[in-house]
Amino acid sequence: MRFLDPIITLFKVAFHHATLSGDFYKCDRKNFSDAGVEFFVALLFSTMPLWLFPIFSPLIFQADMPGISSYIKGGELFIYAAALMGPLIYIIAKRYGEFEKDSKFKLSISFPHGMTFVVMAMLICVFSGLFIGIIRSPLVQSYSNKLNMGGIFWASILTYSMSLYIVFTASVYRNALEDHVRRGGQSREADEFASEFKEARDAT
Repeated sequence: MRFLDPIITLFKVAFHHATLSGDFYKCDRKNFSDAGVEFFVALLFSTMPLWLFPIFSPLIFQADMPGISSYIKGGELFIYAAALMGPLIYIIAKRYGEFEKDSKFKLSISFPHGMTFVVMAMLICVFSGLFIGIIRSPLVQSYSNKLNMGGIFWASILTYSMSLYIVFTASVYRNALEDHVRRGGQSREADEFASEFKEARDAT
């Protein structure tokens, strides 16, 4: 698997200055590969209602059956995006978050870009809920011919793509933190990685 090293290095450099992936350079190859496997398995099974029937229906039915696009053209990906973000908010806030002793409302998160993850996930949930509410509202449906369904379709794809990016990035960081715990702090890079998170947490 050493042939993947140049690709992973380019990936780290390309996303070094991105909002959520700026600390990718502190993660090793195994963190990315493990996150990739987790990401693929989650994507495969979570989207099965969208692709399973369109792929296998030609083997069962002779008539033309609707394709995958027919299952998402109504903005259904907004639901999938919100479904991905809900558990992520809970896991980061519950497992890596801690309320300050002097305040029940001040939450510090010892996770890379932890608060940014939570805020972005919440925004995606709100954004998705708003669009699904608009699309499914009986009042709006009576004026469905005035809705730009093409724009809604691409907005749902963009929102879902962002949610996938957030999930993958969070998985990479989680794997890096778990590796640090397993190694008992023997890796200098992992020590720096965890120390910076601790300093950021203490500063909040």
